Amino acid sequence: RIGQMQTGSTGGNINLDILNSTPTVAFGAINPGTTSFNANALIQSTTGALNAGGFSGAFTTNAGDGIGFIAATTLIIPGEGLSLPGINLLLKGTTDVVDDMLPLILPVNNDFDDRTLFIDAGALSLQSGGAGGDTTLNTTITSLTADITTASSGLIVNETDAITLTNIDTNDGSIDINANGDITVVDMDTAASAADSTDTVSLDTGGLSGTIIDGGDAAGNGITAQDIELIAFAGIANGVGVDGRLEIDATNLAATTVSGAIDIEDTTGGVTVKSVGLTSGVSLSGVTSTDDNIDLRATGGSLVLEKNITNSQGGDFTLIATGTNSDVVIGNLSGASFVITDAIAATTSTITIEADNSVIIGDSSGISEFASGGVVNIDVTANKNNTAAGGGVIDMANCTAGTCGFIVSLKGQISLSTDGSNGGDITLALLYAENSTAADAITITSNGAVIDGSDDLLIPGGENIFAPVGGVVIDATTGVGSAAHGNATTTA
Repeated sequence: RIGQMQTGSTGGNINLDILNSTPTVAFGAINPGTTSFNANALIQSTTGALNAGGFSGAFTTNAGDGIGFIAATTLIIPGEGLSLPGINLLLKGTTDVVDDMLPLILPVNNDFDDRTLFIDAGALSLQSGGAGGDTTLNTTITSLTADITTASSGLIVNETDAITLTNIDTNDGSIDINANGDITVVDMDTAASAADSTDTVSLDTGGLSGTIIDGGDAAGNGITAQDIELIAFAGIANGVGVDGRLEIDATNLAATTVSGAIDIEDTTGGVTVKSVGLTSGVSLSGVTSTDDNIDLRATGGSLVLEKNITNSQGGDFTLIATGTNSDVVIGNLSGASFVITDAIAATTSTITIEADNSVIIGDSSGISEFASGGVVNIDVTANKNNTAAGGGVIDMANCTAGTCGFIVSLKGQISLSTDGSNGGDITLALLYAENSTAADAITITSNGAVIDGSDDLLIPGGENIFAPVGGVVIDATTGVGSAAHGNATTTA
């Protein structure tokens, strides 16, 4: 029986190794620190499993103290959970961390399985083998560090308010974080293998508040996973945090927010915008009077749209692919597009697309601007930083049948350019500047040729360039038109 254990100074930690059965511990018997300082109490079993339930009510603590439970095999916590508000808590089970599922009748916290853990603490560190599968944490904590080591075992966190994700690691297991407020991301990594499409990181701030914030990982990306799903209420990165842009390394991305900007950069190998979980594409869905922006970037790879990017608030779009052979691909033969459908903002917005290599627009894909309350200008630049001969092109006719690529603006101007002396051809399908009265409503600058790449009949006469009340300016180094489709046709 343990009657009293107390330290007398900062750093005077209590370390207790349980060699056999858990001893009886008097209520409040273990006190790692007085109100004037903080210290830690570490309870461990170096030979096997440890049942932390025997220590319920055993601690006298102050906010900022640390309590740790470590098991050489399996750590077992009480079925009702651990309630240590304000305490820094360590839970470590080399094989697994589970609860005892007691009581079995009318279980506290609806605990019907041993893989759902209820934790009320300050900062939580979970280190688990996860041998039994996914671990679910129902928490009221400030921050989380977690490491699940068994292959394919995942982590699910349901947090009552905001949370900081300090360092979350799995071994090809998915991570699902549901909060009721801000989610600050420092470092998350599923160690996803290239061939494994099941590794997903999903973050959801809840329906009424919350921003996904870049917490700044000095060593690299905030999130590394095969698939990433981001759901926020008040923005993703949103210019907030250490870098102002959430840095990721993913194969596939889907993101949505009601308000606030979306600022995301994939730093390795490129990323594809598609459906992940229940989220499709990238969207800013709220209808408000603000002009929030969407900024997506890929460094060292291509940025590919297989699902729509939509903005209902009239802010700017920016898509940038940086690096050798890095393309911006809209559609990829899948019918994806940018869509601005703002009916409120009376400002001027810009869609900016830049690729160090090429900009490619596929079947039934393109840019549709229906901002009845404002003006949206569309600027597309290929070969942005490419010094190689025969550099990047703009190809709107990357199509197999039916409708090829399109760029449509109700009121704004459209500009296409293959930048630099080594820029390639611009192959047209449909450019449509319906109401711009500017003398340069549509401007095409090619360091190669401007080619009619489609017999598209979306508009009467099958024109490639349609500017009925404005002007068209074309500057092509090596010619305009093509043998396959005749001259590029224009209404201006």
